[in-house]
Amino acid sequence: MILAGSLRKQMPAMFGGDEKQKKLLGRLEKEFEKCQIEFQLPRGDLPNVDRYRQMLSSFDLNKFPKLERKAVEILDGVLSQDIPAISACCCACFDERMCPV
Repeated sequence: MILAGSLRKQMPAMFGGDEKQKKLLGRLEKEFEKCQIEFQLPRGDLPNVDRYRQMLSSFDLNKFPKLERKAVEILDGVLSQDIPAISACCCACFDERMCPV
């Protein structure tokens, strides 16, 4: 979501999309690094660059949805707070020896 949205944001609105997409895919490693810094992502959380490049080459980046910062913040909250809280509640229902939390 973040990587594709970041690439989509850099695509032109009208003309030159094919050339821009080729340029972005050609420097995909740099785009990964930019996303890592901007969204504080560990490198291990990102997909394999070559596989991702191959997969993206069969799509039109202009058709991807635009990245919404608010959606990223909500998703981050779900992953960092809500899911661990739900896991803790579920574990409380089982024998403590079975719960890794």
